[in-house]
Amino acid sequence: MKLTYLIIAAIVIIGGGYLLFGGNANEEVGTNEVEEAPTPIMVVLSEQNTSGVSGEALLTSVNDQVRVEVALSGTPEGGNHPIHIHKGTCTELGEIYQGLNNVQDGKSVTVLDESLDDIVHAAPLAIQVHVSADELGSYVTCGELKIADAMMEKGADAMMEKEGDAMEHDDAMDAMEKEGDAMMEKGDDTMMEKEGDAMEKTTN
Repeated sequence: MKLTYLIIAAIVIIGGGYLLFGGNANEEVGTNEVEEAPTPIMVVLSEQNTSGVSGEALLTSVNDQVRVEVALSGTPEGGNHPIHIHKGTCTELGEIYQGLNNVQDGKSVTVLDESLDDIVHAAPLAIQVHVSADELGSYVTCGELKIADAMMEKGADAMMEKEGDAMEHDDAMDAMEKEGDAMMEKGDDTMMEKEGDAMEKTTN
C-alpha cells in the first residue's frame, strides 16, 4: 500500500514539473514579454587643459537605440561645445565614431541609431568635448569607454540573469519536494487510519 502512495506522489511531482516548466503546448507563451535592457554604461569625463570642466556621460539602451546623456560642470554660461565619440583613447584619438548634439549650458542628449552592444564591440572609444566650433583642436574634457569596462558591464548582466534563473529553478524544485512530502504524509496517515479500522474490526 505504501508503494502505491509513493507512486502517486511521484506522478504528482512529475505533473507539477510539467506545469511549472512545460505548460500547455497550445498556449501562447511570452507574446507580451519585454526583454530587460542591458545595464547602462557610465563614462567619467575628466578635465583637460586646466579647463575646470568635468562631468559624466550615461549611455542607456532604449528600443534598440542608445540614448547618450552628458552632464558637465564648470562650463561657461551660454557655452556651446561640440562633442564627439571618437575611436581610440583620450591620449590617442582616432576618427570620429559618432557625433553628438552640442553641449549647451552643461547638457547634451543624443539618441544614436545603434544598439548598446554595437558600442561595446566598437570599444575602445573616447568621448571628447571641444572648446567651441571655432576651436575644435582645443579640448575641455574627455572620457574613455574601454573594452574591459564594457565587457564587465555586459558580463554582470549575464551573471545576474543566470543567478535569477538558478534561483527560480531552486524555488520550483523546493515547491515540488514539499508537495511530494505532503502527499506521502497524507498517504501514511490514511494507511494508518485504515490499519486502525481493520484492527478495531478484528478485535470486535
